[in-house]
Amino acid sequence: MKIMLSKALVLAVICLFIGASAVPSISGNVSSLSAGNTLYVGGSGAGNYSTIRSAIDVASNGDTIFVYSGTYYENIIVNKKINLIGEYKNETIINGGYQDTIIKILSENISINGFTIKNSKGDNHDAGIKIFSDNVTISDCLIYKTRHGIILNNSIGSKIINCIIHTNGEGVFFDTCINCEIIDTEFCHNAIGMHIKMSQEIKIEKSFVHEHGIGILVNHSENITISDSAICDNNNNQGGCFIFDSNNIKIYNSNIIHNGLAIRIDDSNTIVIDKCTFRFNAHNCVYLKRNALNVTVIRCDIYQNLRFGIYVNNGECIVKNNNMYDNWIDSCHVKQGVCNASFNWWGSKFGPWFNGVKLVDLMKGEKGSLKLIPWNTKPVANNEADWAVEDVFTKTEINGYGDENIKLPGFDTDNDGVPDWWETEWGYNPLIFDDHANIDEDGDALNNFEECYTYEYGSNPYKKDVFLEVDWMETTRTSGVKNLPDEKNINEMKERFAENDINLHVDVGQLDGGEEIPYQPRFNYDGLLNIYWDYFLHNDLKNPRKDIFHYALVCDEGASAGFEFMGWAHCNALCVSSEILKLVYPDYSYQRLIILGIMHELGHTFGLFSDDYGGNDNRAAVYPYYKDYWVYKDYKSIMNYRYFLKILDYSNGDNGSNDFDDWNNLDYDFFKNTNFNWPPE
Repeated sequence: MKIMLSKALVLAVICLFIGASAVPSISGNVSSLSAGNTLYVGGSGAGNYSTIRSAIDVASNGDTIFVYSGTYYENIIVNKKINLIGEYKNETIINGGYQDTIIKILSENISINGFTIKNSKGDNHDAGIKIFSDNVTISDCLIYKTRHGIILNNSIGSKIINCIIHTNGEGVFFDTCINCEIIDTEFCHNAIGMHIKMSQEIKIEKSFVHEHGIGILVNHSENITISDSAICDNNNNQGGCFIFDSNNIKIYNSNIIHNGLAIRIDDSNTIVIDKCTFRFNAHNCVYLKRNALNVTVIRCDIYQNLRFGIYVNNGECIVKNNNMYDNWIDSCHVKQGVCNASFNWWGSKFGPWFNGVKLVDLMKGEKGSLKLIPWNTKPVANNEADWAVEDVFTKTEINGYGDENIKLPGFDTDNDGVPDWWETEWGYNPLIFDDHANIDEDGDALNNFEECYTYEYGSNPYKKDVFLEVDWMETTRTSGVKNLPDEKNINEMKERFAENDINLHVDVGQLDGGEEIPYQPRFNYDGLLNIYWDYFLHNDLKNPRKDIFHYALVCDEGASAGFEFMGWAHCNALCVSSEILKLVYPDYSYQRLIILGIMHELGHTFGLFSDDYGGNDNRAAVYPYYKDYWVYKDYKSIMNYRYFLKILDYSNGDNGSNDFDDWNNLDYDFFKNTNFNWPPE
């Protein structure tokens, strides 16, 4: 009797859920689903099934499958028009066991609501949910620890609503899709939050995108709209929204705050950025990198950013009716291209001359055209985005990858997970249980499980150890100079760490990693992501090296000359492009440029960024006609562009009154517990 009452109650809730037009989860599929039967999974008595797969096998089109709370170790295929509902999102868990894609959807008009979906396999085609059909709605789900959270492949009319998608290689990947939507969804700690490729008519609304390598990546797509959203706290060395080879993109009424490059535009046409707020972005708010045409920035507030507001490297844009002021270097800078920046408020009725552009920039004769006259003599009203993320989301904080402790071989008398021999060698009592997962004697962010795992690599639990794996790509150079950094330069870098009581272990093949990988021509950020997974993680989501090793890729031509990047959920990786560096600095050898690039970018994986200290990654600090050159002259660090070619070292803070102590500000935990909160905590 108790069971029957429970079922009746659940069925009533389901019927209410389906019939409520205010609930978006069922979308337009209500009529096709409401007429069917209801099957139960995880309950008891007649009509209950022990697995989701077995319920799907007997279901008919239009049926609803209700899944009681519990953990279901399954990889399922949905090939019928059904409604799949979990009892409670956080308690109804589908665990793929790292075996395959967790849910494959082959039929159209499917609705999935109320699940935690985790632990897919790590190959590039694997995902938490993979959609091969049309009009699919995924709502109120938590998706994490997958290669891709959701892949939509040739899907039309599908929706993702009110989900949390975190700790994945890519959060959502639209591959050749049309007329799909993301609404009220939070993305965080994915290498790429949303990747839109070869798609059109994609809408992103009322969503929160934070703590990514790249929040939103648009590739070869058109008619994309991002509105009423927040793109915040994304990688200082990557950024918020990157647009490549795409057309007709609109970003409206959004807060774009504290990113590296807030919006980057390459080889794209007809981009409109309207009524957005840009603050505290590290490098550029709107960056026209190359061949960016017909870009319009209108009715935006662009202020208090750490370097530039609008930066035109190569392109054409109209910047009109914006409030642009108090940006550290320039509010508007044109290196090469055309920018009509008339009718803006520059923080003063006297115009842009002291708070918008540097007179020296106008006199340098760079190959650009910048129109500034006339200007607005008072602030433009109602520019700031009126969509506040705090009204919708409580920011999800993620530390680590959610891994279990490393399984260590050897006899373990006290069953604390660490073998007796290691405990004896380092002064622990093998008869007394120790919480080794939370013991880090030397403060290097490696716990005792990880110290034991790396014992054969020379790890010492009482002295700071930093591990760096270096992979080098085959080169097209005929000179015979490889991308593999040579022993002399590696040893010099290790000496700098040793002088600060840190053991730097560089793996170029002797520590079970580090290898030469096949040549690839110049690749973009999504290609870099695949290299990271293929050659560092080896497509294994459980690979313990991600919590131990920083990762360096040296190639001929990557996405940029050099930058730190997120290959998964945290900032533990860097890429150095030797040919691009050689093009910029032709008088320096490949080997020297490679090691300089590695040392600089490695500093970023310790959390050394431009928002920690103004001399870090500051282009203006290189040129004596900028005040930054003089302000940061004592910051004698490889993190200062002025000294990049001169010093293979971080600063110790002893060089003058305006120096910064890099060495004592290294955040050893940052590479596996990355948070970009602003202001820094």
